[in-house]
Amino acid sequence: MPGRFIEELSQHHSLDGASRRLFEERLVNDLTNHLQGSCNTVFLMESPDKAELCRHHPLAGAAGATVTGVIIGAVGRILHDGEFDEFPNPADIFRRMGVMNVSRLPLQGETYDCQGDLCEGGRSLIDELGKIKTTVEQGRHPSDKERGVVDTISDDLRRRVVDVVGSVADEGVHFVACGNVAKFFLRRTCPNLHPTCIPHPSRRRGGWFEEGTLNADVQKVVNRLHQIARVP
Repeated sequence: MPGRFIEELSQHHSLDGASRRLFEERLVNDLTNHLQGSCNTVFLMESPDKAELCRHHPLAGAAGATVTGVIIGAVGRILHDGEFDEFPNPADIFRRMGVMNVSRLPLQGETYDCQGDLCEGGRSLIDELGKIKTTVEQGRHPSDKERGVVDTISDDLRRRVVDVVGSVADEGVHFVACGNVAKFFLRRTCPNLHPTCIPHPSRRRGGWFEEGTLNADVQKVVNRLHQIARVP
């Protein structure tokens, strides 16, 4: 699948062999391989940042730290208050939770330290990825010129969502779109999923906290995870 994604992008921005390899090295795969039928909730994030590129998983960066901290922190506070029989072990929650990025390639130009080694088509692709991110973040629709790359990202996301949905029990999976980019692509890709839409964890683009208090929509998602984790 990685080769297919890069191959499809190459149809819009002619990439030579060296550039394709450089892009493939920057693909970050989903945290869904552990699910094996037990997943109930998938958080859909945006795209890899520098930390995720280094560690090769989508919870490695600052936004991922917020996601992890909120879930572990909420469980920890309840346990500290003595409700040991009421709340699950944090590991039980993460066993039932997956994380995906809309784009397995970074959308931010600053994550590409290889631009000098890319062909002209590769540098043009990086520029377009950044423009698409900014456009969608601001609630606008991509231009006709950008539609080919948007379609390619959407098709790759659709394949990955189908893989996850096809691997779980009949009750289905609850998708949580974090931020405008995730919301735009998930609704465009899988309109029948009806995801929960919450802010992006980053304070710069919404944030999960308001004056130190967890956003109400995020709290509902966390509460749902806790309920699910109680189920054997």
